[in-house]
Amino acid sequence: MARHIGILLQGLAVMVPALFTFWVLWAMISWLDGHMGALLDSIPYLETFPGLGILVAFIIIYGVGLLTRLWLFRKGFGFAEKLIRRVPLIKTLYGSIRDMLQFFGGDKKKSRGEAVQVNLGEMGHMIGVSTSGLDDDGERIGVYLPLSYQIGGFLVYMPRTRVTSAGMSVEEALKLVLTGGMGVQTDEESTSP
Repeated sequence: MARHIGILLQGLAVMVPALFTFWVLWAMISWLDGHMGALLDSIPYLETFPGLGILVAFIIIYGVGLLTRLWLFRKGFGFAEKLIRRVPLIKTLYGSIRDMLQFFGGDKKKSRGEAVQVNLGEMGHMIGVSTSGLDDDGERIGVYLPLSYQIGGFLVYMPRTRVTSAGMSVEEALKLVLTGGMGVQTDEESTSP
């Protein structure tokens, strides 16, 4: 009986993340298509079909991406951002979302930091991401220490002597920390069925 329960749990471990991921993607696509589709339905003499809303949304997003390469658009957008930064609650929300998206998919020329280990002495070490921030005397380096299974963490300024490279990419370090080490697979595990 215990063997069958183990097999059932293995099946759940494979199916639940996959189904949940597909469900979230389907919900997002359906929501976007529904809202863009409703907007397109208001245009007279336009024949709509399922998926047209998604197609139009991607075209708009791509078009805005192309516009960001133009100097005049960047100047106008910079002016609009200055106005947004003056509104108390909106500047915090907008800035946080913008920074997160730029970190994961923004300009590759900008540094995303480096995955580092922070030596805590006899207690062990923690994995984090170094930031470009230095304290006033320049002897300490800013390290962001994310918390497992949470959106949050601590920015600490550690002496440079206690910070060493973790020997992995920032994405691998974040995956390691955010899943509590449980989401990390070796190459052998990822290729086995």
